[in-house]
Amino acid sequence: MRPTHVAAGLAAILALLAPVAGCASVPSSGPVMSRQADQSDEDAVGFIPPEPADDADPARLVRSFLLAGGSGSTATTQYEQYDTARLYLTNDVQESWAPTENVVVYSGAPDITVDAEGADAADVTVSVDAVSRVDAHGMYAEASTVAPFTTSFSLTRDDDEQWRIDELEDGILVPERQFANQFKATRLYFPTQDLREWVPDQRWFPRSAWRTSAVAEVLTGPPAWLQDAVDTVAPVGTQLAVPTVTDNSDGAVEVRLGGDIADLDETKRGLLFGQLEVTLSDGEVRPEIALYAGDARLSDPMTDKPDIPSTRGTAIALSGEELYTVSDDRLADFERSVHLEELDPTAIALGPGASPVVVRDGRTRILRVADVDNATGQQELLAGTRLVEPSVDRHGYVWSSDDPGHDDFDPSKDDGELLVAHESGTRHDRSPEWLSGRQVIGVRVAPDGARVAVVSRRAGTTSVHVAAVRRGENGEPEQLTTPLEVAASVPGVVSAQWSGETSLLLLTRDDEGTTAMYETGVGGLPDDSGSTETVQELADVTNLAAGVTDAGALALTRGGDLYQENATGWGDPIAEDIAAVAYPG
Repeated sequence: MRPTHVAAGLAAILALLAPVAGCASVPSSGPVMSRQADQSDEDAVGFIPPEPADDADPARLVRSFLLAGGSGSTATTQYEQYDTARLYLTNDVQESWAPTENVVVYSGAPDITVDAEGADAADVTVSVDAVSRVDAHGMYAEASTVAPFTTSFSLTRDDDEQWRIDELEDGILVPERQFANQFKATRLYFPTQDLREWVPDQRWFPRSAWRTSAVAEVLTGPPAWLQDAVDTVAPVGTQLAVPTVTDNSDGAVEVRLGGDIADLDETKRGLLFGQLEVTLSDGEVRPEIALYAGDARLSDPMTDKPDIPSTRGTAIALSGEELYTVSDDRLADFERSVHLEELDPTAIALGPGASPVVVRDGRTRILRVADVDNATGQQELLAGTRLVEPSVDRHGYVWSSDDPGHDDFDPSKDDGELLVAHESGTRHDRSPEWLSGRQVIGVRVAPDGARVAVVSRRAGTTSVHVAAVRRGENGEPEQLTTPLEVAASVPGVVSAQWSGETSLLLLTRDDEGTTAMYETGVGGLPDDSGSTETVQELADVTNLAAGVTDAGALALTRGGDLYQENATGWGDPIAEDIAAVAYPG
């Protein structure tokens, strides 16, 4: 039979599903700048998917199945999700189909082709333009470019002579505009090895059962890329004793676990309460956790718990030979004594609590310039030929790399070395295998100290990777794990700054020197489709500074003008003749 193409009908139906709630995306132009607006459950648009229509032909049945699968699930347990979509399947396939095994987020309208149709069997192919995927654990991956994704369906007639799908791949197709309505961005939290900070790991779960999915994944433990940098809490093998996490009559979130959970010591039990509390919070509201070991309710020992990662302290700016704090859109004197004599400061960095304070002297040295007990008040920590801007982690380690530039870089010889020095002067350089043959041009450690963003270049193409940092007893970095790549669709990245718990603000520069800014998520941005977004344009930006803080990002232009992000955009400069700017970190 000649193939039949069916697309316009589904496009019209999907157009009706476009979100009508407020949009949290960032415009590429215009006066509004609103980033990091997590979508709450109240923002989601509900839709009841249709059941199979009588006497639907193969094309119509598959089209309606896609609509049912892409419209979400109303079930509150993981095992009953997408119950309406399952009605389009034969009985045997209903039980085996795993809808969240491979979630493909697509743009535009699907192209549906009936490849063959007989009296009792039919084959249908569906093609979409995929923009991202979510795996069975809720981990989000953005495509570097929009790429075709094709899947096939085999249909048969049931006992009532109705077409039903009896063979298909696990997974669902979700329209890009519907993704955040059907899936909730959820941060799982795992404690750092020193139990001082929570490390966020963003996932996406069906909204109707997001708490159940989140608890199940917390019990599974951290993903492979984070395992060496964080601690586990629940004993290995712990599972939910009942298939759902619900609110009880007192308004607490009821979590019933099996296994040896009752045998946890006070520290671990307190950590588990804290982990569930921060993971199951919705926005800034943290729920009460009713935790059970079987039928026995456990008490929270109220032990000290890790902190949510945030940038501690205010930004600083350098003008002439003076440092200033940046607060409330203006500069104020930096209260600590620094020694910049006979230096050519081109970049600055500081740790939490404004200690240590370091500067890059020209491009060849990084020095500590405060609280140094010697005649000059300065201490050289790192040296090279073209050092990248330094980053200081919460353990007092200063990170950089020696970037020889385009002309001198030799991929066959470069080992992608990261230069790391403690504020005391001890060295802890690292050369992870995944950076071999790459030219490091930017590095930024997250406030929790367990994650580091690295910008690198190879063969003229830039990449942004986020790796976990395994640390020793004194906080020294021992190993960088195999990383995640983010913002694969953004070319020409020259720097990355942590702008949220799981988001990065990127500065790009093309071959002609034109700059642009983007925000991307480690695990997707928690709004709309999760995809990387453009940030309002500002010309000739040379440096960006951002933090995990309510204070706006800072942008420094080639002419020395300093701008601070606010609700209406970049506005007017808040200072002039600025040479460098940085948030703690």
